[in-house]
Amino acid sequence: MAGARRRSRRARPAGRARRVPARRRRRATLDATQAALRESEARYRILSDRSIQGICIHRDFVILFANPALATMFGFESPAELIGIDLRGALAPDERAGLEAHRGAERPGKRAPIRYECHAIRKDGTRIWVEVMAAPVSWAGKPAVLGTVLDISERKRAEALAAGEVRVLEMIGGDVPLTRLLEELTRMIESHGDGMLASILLLDEDGVHLRHGAAPSLPEAYVRAIDGIAIGPSVGSCGTAAYLREPTVASKIASDPRWADFRDLALAHGLEACWSTPILSADGRVLGTFALYYRRPGEPGLWELRLIEMATRLARIAIEHRRTEEERARLAELVEEAPDAIISVDIEGRLRAFNPAAERLSGHRAVDVLGKPFAEAGLLEASSLARAVQNFAAALAGKHRHPSELTIVRKDGQQLVLEANLRLMRRDGDVVGMQVTLRDLTGRRQAEEALRASEERYRVLFERNLAGVFRAASDGRILECNPALADLLGCDAPAAVLAMNAADLYVDLQDRERLLARLHPGETVTAHEVRWRRADGTEIWVLLSVRQMAEGATTWREGIAIDITDRKRAEEASRETATLRTIAHLANAAAHEINNPLTTVFGRLDMLAGHVPEGSEERRLLARAREAGERIREIVERMHHITRVEYLAVTDQDLPPILDIRKSSDAGETPPRGDGADLP
Repeated sequence: MAGARRRSRRARPAGRARRVPARRRRRATLDATQAALRESEARYRILSDRSIQGICIHRDFVILFANPALATMFGFESPAELIGIDLRGALAPDERAGLEAHRGAERPGKRAPIRYECHAIRKDGTRIWVEVMAAPVSWAGKPAVLGTVLDISERKRAEALAAGEVRVLEMIGGDVPLTRLLEELTRMIESHGDGMLASILLLDEDGVHLRHGAAPSLPEAYVRAIDGIAIGPSVGSCGTAAYLREPTVASKIASDPRWADFRDLALAHGLEACWSTPILSADGRVLGTFALYYRRPGEPGLWELRLIEMATRLARIAIEHRRTEEERARLAELVEEAPDAIISVDIEGRLRAFNPAAERLSGHRAVDVLGKPFAEAGLLEASSLARAVQNFAAALAGKHRHPSELTIVRKDGQQLVLEANLRLMRRDGDVVGMQVTLRDLTGRRQAEEALRASEERYRVLFERNLAGVFRAASDGRILECNPALADLLGCDAPAAVLAMNAADLYVDLQDRERLLARLHPGETVTAHEVRWRRADGTEIWVLLSVRQMAEGATTWREGIAIDITDRKRAEEASRETATLRTIAHLANAAAHEINNPLTTVFGRLDMLAGHVPEGSEERRLLARAREAGERIREIVERMHHITRVEYLAVTDQDLPPILDIRKSSDAGETPPRGDGADLP
């Protein structure tokens, strides 16, 4: 039986045997296809879920599918919230009409994708720039549109910022005033931020105070209040940034200690935060500050830091460019107004500049010589021309630096000797020519001759002056003196005086202190009497006239000293004589006043004695009274004699004739008798 069945199977038709492997192959193919589809779907699901681009599928602008990136882009928590939303509602109102123009993307058979940019509105109402690419697809067996959305807000902001930067740079290159330029810069920066108020302050020439530059959106009262503030380590944000030369961020003005002096002012105007950055020149000098104010506390983010960097850079360029232009204009004006002749020669030796002073000095007009070779302009005498050519070549080689004398030939033929100073002119590091400053030496030589003559006259007066003349440093060192001062101090020569210090000359240092207290720069103290000590130690009286001089940080004193020792002695003798005369006068008056009543007393005693018996007690008392009166008369006579002797003794001193009182006294005069006979 088994063999029969085997024979039976071998005898089956060939067509049936072929159909079984075919079905298996089709099933294997189907399984492989489905597996591939599942794998492809998984890959696309991963790509969709992890894509940084927003992806959606919509039909008639109603969203059928959205990936997580699109939900995040529009401010939703999950893609499910987007399903069923009309895309037109996610666009800015002014962009919705344009969206209808892109309906062609839904037509079957149109395969070319459409690309466009527009403003979209996020869930919280904020706007973003997006780039959309749309292409027709089939979804659930029906036509639909596949859209990819990319947030290009940063790119658009960067493009707008770059356009603003170009506009500001064009203004810098134009003839726009600095105040208007800085205002345009601050407005441009403000347009790229949410609620920021920009400000630029310029550092004054004194390097201490900040002045208003531009602040179009800040309150005017606040701008006026901070205009002119002095920089310092705790002067708000701007004053501190300029002082420390580094950015200063006050994220909360209300609690920032650096705002202690300005906190009430800022808060009163609703300013809660301020970020300031110094504007530094190319060589590191502080030009001013750029600041961003906010009406809410906060710190700068990456975008704000980018704005601040651009603003400070553009402000630096604007300020330096304007100041360079101003300096260039000022230098051009100085050249035009310079009293010295200034000419310029290019590298080929042709005259390129000829200022008015050069026209006056040479007698040639600028229009007649400009453009001509210097050697052919006929300005210099032959030997001077050869020397000038040599000097030019040496200057180009970097060897000629010192001034030289050249003889110029005026248009009228007159020759003048001039001093020529050469300076190389460079542009971008390359020598492009030479500037020559010519100065007429005629006046200077006359002035030098007059100065020499004046110095000689001064030297003669200085050397031959009978009064001592000196010049001393502020520390007392004697810098210069004439021979008369050396004689006054008992020195052999002025050199010995120069080794002294003025402080050592004073007998009483308080005299010097009183003199210095009276000295003020540019003023002269006259008739100041002091006592000096000569080289041999003797004391002398000196009358000083001193003036304090100053030049920069250096001060010195110039003075005249006159010996008044003899005058002081004469004055002292005169005072003593006057005192003795007063005493003598008082003594004579006292003698007169005492002798008169004493004579009367003696007369009365003599009368009483004639009426009193000899040997009586009364007679004895009268005798004692007369003895007492005689003693009084003797004392008065002695006092009168002493004062007269002292009075005459003073005249034995060596006094000037005008003070010799002996001429007013009679040497042979006898003193009053004292017996009463000379009294009335």
